[in-house]
Amino acid sequence: MYWQIDALCFFVGLSIFLISIICNYPSMYWFLSLLWLWTYPVILEVLLNAIALLFDKGTSYIIKNQSRIVYHPDYNINLWGIEKGHAFDSQKYRKIAELLIAKQIIKY
Repeated sequence: MYWQIDALCFFVGLSIFLISIICNYPSMYWFLSLLWLWTYPVILEVLLNAIALLFDKGTSYIIKNQSRIVYHPDYNINLWGIEKGHAFDSQKYRKIAELLIAKQIIKY
């Protein structure tokens, strides 16, 4: 159900934007349609979370002291050293796992 509402909101905003440009409406219409496309995901999430909190009595949120950490060496991206020149740290998962093990936060 969520993806249908999301798609509907997206296509409404996109349609208004295209119609306002094609029909040469004032710039306020295409600006408002772009504003809608930018903000509707936040509005949709807030509404759906509020509905879930109000009407879904079976859901309970329990915060535990321990979390499960899943790591595998294949998560790291290797490209024969070329990845070192990229802004994104492709070895971050290995570094995080090593740091957590060194500080004895997790046991390996």
